[in-house]
Amino acid sequence: MYAAEFTTNADQHYCEYANCFSGHPGTVLAITYIEHKDPSKPGKWLCEKCSRYQRSKFTTKKISDAVIPNTSKHGFSQSEYDGAAVHKQTAEAQRGIIFVESQLPVRAVGLSVSCGMPPPAFIPGPVHPRRASANHQFVPLPNWPAAPGPSDIRHANPLGPNISIYGRDTQFIVYSDLLRTLPLRPGYQDAHKIYEEMRDRLARQAYALSVPEVVCVKAYLAVMIPRAKKPTLISDIVESISNIPYRIGANDLKTSVYLTLLPMFIKWSMGLTFTFEEARLRLVSSFEEILPRPSGEDINAIASHFLKTRNTKQQFNAGKGIELHLIIPHTKFLAAEQRRNGEEVAESKSRDDTPRATAASSSDIQHLSSPALVLSAVSPSKNLQNGVQCSPHPVKRKLSSPPVPSTPPRKPRTLDAAVSPDVSALRRALQAQAIPISQPNLPFLTLRTFKALLRIIPPISLSALITDPTTSDIVTNTTAPPMQATLFFDPRSKPKYGAFKAAQFGFLDKAILGPSGSDSTRICLKQCYYQTDKSKRFPYPDSRQLQLLQPEIRCSIWAGALMDRVQQYIATELVTRSTPPFKIPNIRFVHIALATIEDAGVTKTYLIEEFIDESTQGKFTKYISNDSPSPLPHLDANSSEIAQYLSFAQHVQYIKTKKLAYVADFQGSSLFWISTHSLFVLDSDLSGHLFADGNLASAFSSFAEKHQCNMFCEFFKLPWDWSRPIPPLFHKTPEEVADSERDSESDDESDDFGEKSMVLGTRDDISKD
Repeated sequence: MYAAEFTTNADQHYCEYANCFSGHPGTVLAITYIEHKDPSKPGKWLCEKCSRYQRSKFTTKKISDAVIPNTSKHGFSQSEYDGAAVHKQTAEAQRGIIFVESQLPVRAVGLSVSCGMPPPAFIPGPVHPRRASANHQFVPLPNWPAAPGPSDIRHANPLGPNISIYGRDTQFIVYSDLLRTLPLRPGYQDAHKIYEEMRDRLARQAYALSVPEVVCVKAYLAVMIPRAKKPTLISDIVESISNIPYRIGANDLKTSVYLTLLPMFIKWSMGLTFTFEEARLRLVSSFEEILPRPSGEDINAIASHFLKTRNTKQQFNAGKGIELHLIIPHTKFLAAEQRRNGEEVAESKSRDDTPRATAASSSDIQHLSSPALVLSAVSPSKNLQNGVQCSPHPVKRKLSSPPVPSTPPRKPRTLDAAVSPDVSALRRALQAQAIPISQPNLPFLTLRTFKALLRIIPPISLSALITDPTTSDIVTNTTAPPMQATLFFDPRSKPKYGAFKAAQFGFLDKAILGPSGSDSTRICLKQCYYQTDKSKRFPYPDSRQLQLLQPEIRCSIWAGALMDRVQQYIATELVTRSTPPFKIPNIRFVHIALATIEDAGVTKTYLIEEFIDESTQGKFTKYISNDSPSPLPHLDANSSEIAQYLSFAQHVQYIKTKKLAYVADFQGSSLFWISTHSLFVLDSDLSGHLFADGNLASAFSSFAEKHQCNMFCEFFKLPWDWSRPIPPLFHKTPEEVADSERDSESDDESDDFGEKSMVLGTRDDISKD
């Protein structure tokens, strides 16, 4: 907004608004005069901020021919009225009102702008119609791009270009020309160049305003999975967009988000793209879709989130910004996943076929005459140099021996020094520094120390559970004696709630929970909770807590024993079968313990688990739910193979338990750690309240119908009827089959769960292999 320059101090006036937004009344230079609704009362001079506020009020009426009263209160007399006329005519020139020759010739100067900002240069723009004084001729503007803005900008006044004032415009169309310059199938460089241009344009628009009313928008790229209630985020495609006008329209807001996330998607999808029309923009908080309004009314798409009412007045408050989802079609996501999986397979094959170069160690270099580079070749025949076979390690030579003539190599460069980092990735890393520390990563300063009585739950074999079912009772079991330990956690921290239990996070004083060799001390503390009528959640008291946690512990013990039985079955079968064409995952459940602490004289009981750290142990994924034996859809290649193995494990358990039980609801990390959320699904004929809540008898009854055999089931020739024996393998001869039958007849009679089948090892033994 161009402020008028005054020639004398007598023509200057100061803001008279009692609650001046710029400072104290009478100290800030005024630029606008506003009349009172009552003609008998005097008006007021207003500064720029107060003037913008008055224009935004619905009760303010715009009167183009207002006459400023002659009163000494405003600091001028009738003889000094020309100064006030300059003010009035300046404002009228900005609004495009035509002056006759007899009046004081005042007109605005400069090019047509939108939101107080000139458009970027260096892009040829079309010829804009501009009316002359009488003959309505079309006069071409300079070689600037079309300045998007409200519809009345296109009809400027004959004395000069119109000036679009921020806060009074009816819409913001600032990206339509950028969308037109986007190629039909843009590459990463094309999309990123237009994104940089859009970001610079937003910044220039914000800096051109004396008080930029802009907000920050955090945009996520997501996909709506069929039959899912909420969208699923795609990888780490997220970006914060600054300098967004809070009164922006829905179409411009969607365009800004689209141009921001498009280059990131192209890079992630290995070259695929999606169009502007295919995407949908939704609010993260309410999942409401943001739809554009008719032309000329597309404004204030998100303005209601930044207007706060104070003393019956609406004031702008940028706050923490707003979060949006850009939803892409599910077919586009599947196509991108397929391309990524194909590229990863091709890249892994090329890496396996190419010899890798590794630098020699410092102890070896001191015996060489010059810096050496050792090739770790695939076979000795490939490790040749100048026709002579070389050792895969440096050869030690005496100092008296003549050095091997060679050209001194260049100084080796690291990857960081040779290749510049990706700009988008670097920007995300820098912006992430403003993210507050999450609850599981709080420092020790916010944690409390508790002395705990800890009872670690040991693995129990299935044969031992069948022989003595009371061994799963942690209260009466003497094989797991209690021990003293120190816990570090904050009981007042906000927990994460599941269907039955609430989880908090902390540390142990030493790594005593987990397999041998583990050095992790991070733990997850869980308690069962109940809800009141007002939907408030409270943990059960200690006496009730122990009763509710005991079935959870029994479920974990039996689930671990059944998974051990599956691994022992595989180990037995692989002795006589050929090598499988796939890799068999080594699955284990997280280790658990029961802890009791004293907090302010109150005894509290917790179920403690190993903490699954996604940054080091892989992404936390749900593979199979508790209401269906089928693996969940839309898993990546690695997770899908794990889910197929778990489905095969259910098949083995279903057969070996004579259709009595199997483990379900598998979820955990991609490094084959399964959380104790898994359920023990039982046949409905088993009476009594067995194990924990959440077991679905209906899911068990439909196992034979819904289970789909996969490559694991087919390789091990699993039958459907437990009464039928497993058929002989195709590679066995009739003599071998007869010998195996005679051996089985000579053995002592034992059940599928007899002691013989359990001597193959425990969970820890298998995990070490």
